[in-house]
Amino acid sequence: MITQCMRVLASVVSGVGLAALSACGSTETNALAPASQAQIEDRLVSVYQRIGGDAQSHVDANFIVYVAVQGSLRECMASRGFEYEPAKYDGVVPGTLAPKASPFPDAIWELLPVDPTYVAQHRLGVSDQLVAVARERLTESARTGQSAPTSESRDKAAEECRRMATATPAAEFLSPAATGLAIRFWTKLGAAVNTPAIASAMKAARSCLEDRGYGVIEELADLRASARNRFLAVLDKTPVTQDASAQEEWRDAISLELRAAQDDAQCRGQAHALALAAVGPVVDDFEVANSVSLTQTEDEWRAKHLRALELVKSASWATEE
Repeated sequence: MITQCMRVLASVVSGVGLAALSACGSTETNALAPASQAQIEDRLVSVYQRIGGDAQSHVDANFIVYVAVQGSLRECMASRGFEYEPAKYDGVVPGTLAPKASPFPDAIWELLPVDPTYVAQHRLGVSDQLVAVARERLTESARTGQSAPTSESRDKAAEECRRMATATPAAEFLSPAATGLAIRFWTKLGAAVNTPAIASAMKAARSCLEDRGYGVIEELADLRASARNRFLAVLDKTPVTQDASAQEEWRDAISLELRAAQDDAQCRGQAHALALAAVGPVVDDFEVANSVSLTQTEDEWRAKHLRALELVKSASWATEE
C-alpha cells in the first residue's frame, strides 16, 4: 500500500514539478567520489524517512489499515447476526524488525540506489510485492475450500459490509502536511537533476539497457513491467490451490529480476553519480529550511507507531491463531 501511495505522489510530482522544470536554469555537475556519494545517499534517505517514514513506519500504517478494514467487516457482519473471521494478518507485525524501504520514487530514477548490496537485496521490488499476492491467493483458496456453504442472506450481508468497509484514508501513510512537504522535496530534487549532463547520461543508460535486450525503456516502470510480466505468467498457470511462489519458474523470474536490477545499476551508474553531486546542496538546504515541518512529520510517525503497537494488543483477532 505504501508503495502505491508513493507512486501516486511520484506521478503528481513528475506531472506538476518535473515537466515544468525545463525552463529552470541548469548547471553542469561533476561526479563525486564514492565516499561522498554514500554520504549524500545517507542524507537523502534521512530526509525521505523524516517525511515518509522508514520501513517500520510503513509496516505500522499497513497494519492500521488492515485492522480498520477487517474490524469494520467483523462489526458489520455481527450487527447482521453473522460471524466473520478474517484471514490472519500475514504482513510484518508492528514492533518486529522490518526491512529497509526503497527511499526514492520512480519520478527521479537517477537517484535510485545502485549499490550492489542494495540491488542484490531489493532487486526491482517486483517479486517482494507479488509474493504477497501469491500467498494471499493460496490462503483465500484454502479458506474458501474449508468454509461451509453460505446462505443467500449471508452473501448479501457480506457484500453490503464490504462496500461499507472502506479503507482508511491515505493519511495513514502520508498526512496532508507530509504530502505537501514531500512534493516540495521531490520538486527541488527534480530541478537539481534537470541538467544537460544528467539528461545525456540517462539517454546513454537507456541505450545501454536496450543493448542488453530490454527493449525501449523510457522509465523505470517499463523495466519493472517486463519483470512483473514473468511473475504474472507463473501466477496465471499455477492452480489457486498451489503456491505459485514455490514454483521453479518463480525462482527463475527472481533471477531474471535480479539480473535486470544489476544491468540497470551498471547502465545508470554515471547518471546516478552526477545526480547525487547535483542534489547534495539541495538536501542540506531543504532540511534547514523545513526543520519545523520535518520534526512534525517525525512526531506523526512516532505517534502512529505507538497506535499500531496498541492495536496488536487490542485487535488480537488479527494476529493470534
